[in-house]
Amino acid sequence: MSSPDDDVFIKLAEDDVKLLKELENVNEDYEKTIEILQRRRLLYRKYYTQPLDPIETEIILTQDKLIQILIELAITRHELQTDIAKLTSRLDDLESRR
Repeated sequence: MSSPDDDVFIKLAEDDVKLLKELENVNEDYEKTIEILQRRRLLYRKYYTQPLDPIETEIILTQDKLIQILIELAITRHELQTDIAKLTSRLDDLESRR
């Protein structure tokens, strides 16, 4: 027999898998990646505000923090790629002037 807390984790996992499947299909779409990661974070926040055992709440909160790190990494990666593209363009421009 499953407990209500188990049901919460099952429902959370089911909802998260749906978002992860969406994430697999975004390819290199930065905005869509960030949007799905933010939806995942909101999903976990929704669940960790529910009355659960403190350890279970910490597990969900930790996953939320990991998703926040993924968001920050995605943003940083995009910024780096943008900066590299700008530098490459400038270098190409300088080489073409020679």
